[in-house]
Amino acid sequence: KEEWEGEYFQLLASDPGLPRELLPDDWLFERARQLFKSLRK
Repeated sequence: KEEWEGEYFQLLASDPGLPRELLPDDWLFERARQLFKSLRK
């Protein structure tokens, strides 16, 4: 559990915080957020 949490927080740290329309189509942040949310249940 701690390993994937650490990876998720690394992803958060690398997120530029740009509006969605400025991000590439293959930006995985939203998918990662949904996966993290489902794993924490």
